[in-house]
Amino acid sequence: MAWLSANRKGGISHSPTFLSQSLCLIRMKKIIINIFCLFVVLTSCNLSNKENTTENEFTSEKEVISEELNSEEIDLSSIKPIIQGIWLPREYVKDIYKTQSAYSSHNAIPDIAEMQINPDDIKNDTLYVGSSLNNHEGYGFRIWFVKRNDQIIIESDVRNWDSDQSYSELKYKIAKDTILQLVTKNKIGIITDSIDYLRIRDKEFITQFGGLGFEYLARKILLDGTYEVFDSNKTSLGDVSFNADGASIEGFKHKFYTFQTDFIAGPSYSGDYIILRPNENDYQNTEAYVIQNISDTLVFFNTEEKVSDSDYEIVLKKEMYYLLKK
Repeated sequence: MAWLSANRKGGISHSPTFLSQSLCLIRMKKIIINIFCLFVVLTSCNLSNKENTTENEFTSEKEVISEELNSEEIDLSSIKPIIQGIWLPREYVKDIYKTQSAYSSHNAIPDIAEMQINPDDIKNDTLYVGSSLNNHEGYGFRIWFVKRNDQIIIESDVRNWDSDQSYSELKYKIAKDTILQLVTKNKIGIITDSIDYLRIRDKEFITQFGGLGFEYLARKILLDGTYEVFDSNKTSLGDVSFNADGASIEGFKHKFYTFQTDFIAGPSYSGDYIILRPNENDYQNTEAYVIQNISDTLVFFNTEEKVSDSDYEIVLKKEMYYLLKK
């Protein structure tokens, strides 16, 4: 009756059976919600794994493609013999043969003065090229080989300080003399500069030092062969042989010789200098003389400094040796 009375008054009340059924429904709803949440979580993880798997598969495919491209090496067998060696600017070579003077021709040396190329050192189609700036400051750059339209292109990072404005490539021409050409282009591909180089020596003579091509050429042009040598009193010292290839001397107290070819550093006498040493690495006992060709006689002069309050200069002092070609 109390239950009936409560219902009649509009109150809310339930029998024990009804309450039990309601609790069961609530528990079932919770179970369904938990199952649904678990399903969502599992589905998300599965999708994530599929996405990761797809990404990993895609990355692996890219790596395989990259490896296949890298493994397709460019055949450089025909180019290696062409580009190998020590190269000097053609204009300088022509000029020094004309002037017979390293000093007189040094203004013909461009900024990229020399190239030492040894194809045996190519790694992953890339090669370091030893060089120098104006035959004074040590320098080097890289070249690499790419294939375009069945042609091998030699690209470089030479003058990389100006890479936002230009880029450079090496080209070669095979004629009477093989020419290696350094071509510089602006960003739209117009040639703005080019330097032709001639091979002076083969790759076997490449070292870690720059300028050896210039010194070799100076020896070959200025002093190479056998001469009768006279001292300052013009007394004969006998025959002396100068070998430009090996920078060696036979029959004289000095066994090594070369020439100064870097005239940016100073001060010095305005002319050609020959450098003599007991051997190549004995720098402590080096002798240097100005060399001049006077009436087909090579004359070695020593020099002296003249200093005054307003002037300083290096002048010729005395004839030390006379050389007559045999």
